[in-house]
Amino acid sequence: MGPKTKTYRYIPIQQAIPYSLQVVLPYEEMVEIINKVSIIALAHCPCRMMASLSGERECPHTLETCLKFNDMARFVIDRGLARQISKDEALEVLKKTEEEGLVHFVDNCQGDVQHNCNCCSCCCWSLSAIKGRKVPRDAVMATYFLRATDTDACEGCGTCVDSCPLEIITMKDDYPVVDESMCIGCGVCIPSCQSGAAKLKRKEEGLVPPFNFKDLHRKLLKETWNF
Repeated sequence: MGPKTKTYRYIPIQQAIPYSLQVVLPYEEMVEIINKVSIIALAHCPCRMMASLSGERECPHTLETCLKFNDMARFVIDRGLARQISKDEALEVLKKTEEEGLVHFVDNCQGDVQHNCNCCSCCCWSLSAIKGRKVPRDAVMATYFLRATDTDACEGCGTCVDSCPLEIITMKDDYPVVDESMCIGCGVCIPSCQSGAAKLKRKEEGLVPPFNFKDLHRKLLKETWNF
């Protein structure tokens, strides 16, 4: 299912970051990524657009949510595929997508990120495929976090079960149980937890994405074509 290094990675929603068990680094925060770019473009989500045009389904989520940065932003703006927005507008988009329970993914690199998609589990090419168990999570996307539960704090309310976009949290003996083989560490379930028991943990210590966009694609070329 493709090279070992994945093109994209899921990152936690901003609302979930204060509840992580370990320090979240700047390249793992959407706000920090946005603050560092020079130009931003806003485009329609191609997955939701395709679903709507084909008549396959009508997604209830906002259509204009895809952010492009730097060189990719210039590329899509010049071709009329997106419109330029300010950093403040991008942060508003970010806030709105989190309120809608959408999942962030970006290029699988630490710096010079070019893409950000904000995905729903009904239309997204990766999220819907993972949710439907059509492909294994690790075959298509890089994941650096997993959901964890502080059982001492957990009240067993089950709100996280309803908020999980992949529907992989179940209740057992009054505590939430997460299918870690499918969890993407998006953190969407965390803001709904009133007791603060829902947290994030690192999937694997020492696991980090490639340094920048160029390094990422050099790795992909080498692994795919030995180039």
